[in-house]
Amino acid sequence: MALARWSLVAADLAAGRLVRPMLPGVQQRHAWFLVAPPESFALPKVVRFRGWLLECCRAFAPPTGTTLLAA
Repeated sequence: MALARWSLVAADLAAGRLVRPMLPGVQQRHAWFLVAPPESFALPKVVRFRGWLLECCRAFAPPTGTTLLAA
């Protein structure tokens, strides 16, 4: 049994190579941050990287389950 990031196991779960031993899953709302100096966010390379990163994240349907809220 292991705790795993959804994006790393989603394909194996869909293919039946892994199974979820219990439900519900747990979602974290703000688990990732893109950090840079404020002036860097307007740079074309940062804009492209942010877009690519968001596209990659959208490739994985989120698990169903309880959401952890920041206190």
